[in-house]
Amino acid sequence: MKHIYSKKVFLCFILLLKEAFAVKMDKASDMKTGDIIMVDMKDEKWVRERYEEICRTNPEEYMLISLKIKRFRVFNRLFGREAGDKLIVKVYRAISEFLKEGEYLARISGDYYNLLVKVPGDYDDIFHYVIKLNAQIRDMPDEEGFGKIYTGMGAYLLTKEPVDFLTAQYNAD
Repeated sequence: MKHIYSKKVFLCFILLLKEAFAVKMDKASDMKTGDIIMVDMKDEKWVRERYEEICRTNPEEYMLISLKIKRFRVFNRLFGREAGDKLIVKVYRAISEFLKEGEYLARISGDYYNLLVKVPGDYDDIFHYVIKLNAQIRDMPDEEGFGKIYTGMGAYLLTKEPVDFLTAQYNAD
């Protein structure tokens, strides 16, 4: 009797997994059609290429900033995945508007971004730069009523003898 029950439970589990996978695939195909995220977001490969170009020419003029949206998983659970996807795009656009010519932004994954920005000057200037960048995101218009969005950042100043890209990411985290 116990053996039959476990087969039924297992079968229900498989059916639920199949249904969940089908829903996920439907959402993925919706994303491809441009419902939510069809913005020209640069990716890790693209920013790595920019990093390598900078390292060959003028690395000491740049720093790599690692940026994550704080409590993004909680946001996704409270407001739903579609709202989370919209937030990712909104943050990407806010950062893009903040950057100057010759500075670069890429979404690495989920709520994680890398920025390659020109070093503002001394450490005090860097500190104020990061505060202004945080304010750019925190003070975005909030038509949806989600509240303020906060970020966590780390920075790595490139040196005359720069490290490889993955090590730079690690150092910025």
